[in-house]
Amino acid sequence: MLYSDNDPVNRSDIWILPLEGDRTPRPVVRSPAAEYAAQFSPDGKWIAYVATDVNHPEIYIRPTTGTGQFEVSHGGGNPPSWSFDGKEIFYLRGEEMIAVPIAIEGSELRPGKPRVLFRSPSADFFAVTKDGFLMVRQLDLQQPREISVILNWKRELLR
Repeated sequence: MLYSDNDPVNRSDIWILPLEGDRTPRPVVRSPAAEYAAQFSPDGKWIAYVATDVNHPEIYIRPTTGTGQFEVSHGGGNPPSWSFDGKEIFYLRGEEMIAVPIAIEGSELRPGKPRVLFRSPSADFFAVTKDGFLMVRQLDLQQPREISVILNWKRELLR
């Protein structure tokens, strides 16, 4: 299990709590930056997360065990989410949904070039589904409520 722990010196760090065997928590990412929104890759070998240094959030990936990290976003991003097959990372940058192809060969990871999938009104949260995305934004309770569902987005992207 991944979780963030607030620290007065290091702000927010990412820790892992094994659910089997030795259940001793250990830090995965500890630095003066604030790290949060961590997610395991579908195969459990990689962790995607946000690191914010001086209010500039960027997406990174690092191995679950071992060292090293790979910057995935350029120009900001928040929060990361893996595709179901682990071959892409998605994140929001303002009103843009960004996709980054991820190539993994053994213990080597190579993030590809970020590309804009679509523009959408600012979302506060999103979830990746097998068929697309669920975008959620906070609503003003005084305004009419609206839900937007984007279907067949891959086919539309190919056109």
